[in-house]
Amino acid sequence: MNRYLEILVLTLKNFSPDREVKNPVMFLTEISTVVALFITIFPSAFHVPATSTYMQFYISVVILLFLTVFFSNLSWAISEGKSQAIASSLQKFKKETVAHLKKGETLVDVSSSDLRKDDVVVVNKNEAIPMDGEIIEGSGYVNESNITGESRPSLKVLGDSVTATTTLVTDHIVIRVTSNPGETFIDKMIEIVGSARREKTPNEIALTTFLSGITLVFVIVAALIFSMGYFFLNPIDVMIIIVLLIALIPTTIGGLLPAIGVAAINKVSEFNIIAKSGRAVENAGDIDTIILDKTGTVTMGEREATKFYPNSGVKYEDFQKMCLLSSLQDQTKEGMSIVKLAKRENPDLPEKLEGYRFEPFSAETRYSGIFKGDDYVVKGALKTLKSRYNLQDTFIEALCKEISSRGGTALPVVSNGKFAGVIELNDILKPGIRERLSSLKSMNIKTIMCTGDDEVTAAYIAGESGID
Repeated sequence: MNRYLEILVLTLKNFSPDREVKNPVMFLTEISTVVALFITIFPSAFHVPATSTYMQFYISVVILLFLTVFFSNLSWAISEGKSQAIASSLQKFKKETVAHLKKGETLVDVSSSDLRKDDVVVVNKNEAIPMDGEIIEGSGYVNESNITGESRPSLKVLGDSVTATTTLVTDHIVIRVTSNPGETFIDKMIEIVGSARREKTPNEIALTTFLSGITLVFVIVAALIFSMGYFFLNPIDVMIIIVLLIALIPTTIGGLLPAIGVAAINKVSEFNIIAKSGRAVENAGDIDTIILDKTGTVTMGEREATKFYPNSGVKYEDFQKMCLLSSLQDQTKEGMSIVKLAKRENPDLPEKLEGYRFEPFSAETRYSGIFKGDDYVVKGALKTLKSRYNLQDTFIEALCKEISSRGGTALPVVSNGKFAGVIELNDILKPGIRERLSSLKSMNIKTIMCTGDDEVTAAYIAGESGID
């Protein structure tokens, strides 16, 4: 069904008295509309003038009253429709995938919707995780960008939880399913958005009570005026009393009030924030501290190679070649950026491995590289390479610390039993992050950054971005 038609249908449904009675101001306006309509159709029954001029006036009043209630319902329906659209967008994350269900020693391909809690499933490289679960065997990097917005894959090891619809980008893992269909993390997110439709905030309840009290006062006033007209033998036109009543009661505030809470929830959703209720939006005004993740929040989350540092005794061009060849088949963003930097600095570098075997990065080895007999070039974490190849090099260690002190990431390269140099990777700050953090400070909101990086790197990024 067309979205505009859905909004129209929802608007008309809200004319139902059992729905309208929740908003006393609009309920009274709707009753007035019905009474005015009957006066227009049967003027003699209400002892009111029925001349052409009066009839035009009556018709105008009915139309205006109807439009008042209609646009009140429409504003609520539009806000409600946006909430439903957000829930629908989350539904797109839910997709049927093929799961490799482990039964004894055999694997059976089944639909992810057929999985149940405690089922054991095998997930291979580049496959979507079919259901929320816990890793019981293996480890690997998982791309959770569709859930967290974090572009950099997260390392998941034995005992870690994984979320349905995320993608395993390295190795293979075995998971035990921890939820049934309809109980996954995505399902809970959809439920939160769905339940955000109507939960009145304390301020909204107080305002509704106030408006109801004012409305009651003006109803009494209108009734007294009408009674006084009969008492003084000068009856007042019922339609005039209705117009006076609607003019006196706060119809504008009452008409928009039902949409205000939902509109606030929709507004914050534009900034990728899910508010469970209007109360949560109001409570946000009391926030005085915000905790931010570094990678993907403060920084871009996409580390790129920015400079090569050859070790003493290694020619710069030879080190460029080592870095290029060891990264030609590396499909990680870091590996592709190394190739890009090497080709930009030296377009004449060869682009063929010529018999080398490429070993990709994995959670177990924590390095990648090329091998041909006893000849090899690998790059990886300093601690891993020192341990694997039993290496010590004070220059390389000092260089890695210096790079970290500038907020970068050091990627040492080992060739045939020796440190050949270091590649510097940098994760740049997100555009506008300084200004946003500055605006938070102007509101007296303290910012804290959480990161798994070393203290030197964390301190540098915090200083550059303006985090407290």
